[in-house]
Amino acid sequence: MSKTMEPDLHEPSAGIPRPSSPKEWKHPSDHWMRGFILDNRAALGTLAVFIVMMTVF
Repeated sequence: MSKTMEPDLHEPSAGIPRPSSPKEWKHPSDHWMRGFILDNRAALGTLAVFIVMMTVF
């Protein structure tokens, strides 16, 4: 991919509105468990795969 086609990740894009608060991204649902799962879905997925593997083998 050429240098001109790469998106500039260092400049904030003008098309995406930035949240006014410095806090993290606010989830559509304020439920604490949903926010926890959305924030940690990679770690929870890894844990789920580990648990399934331990029960199978």
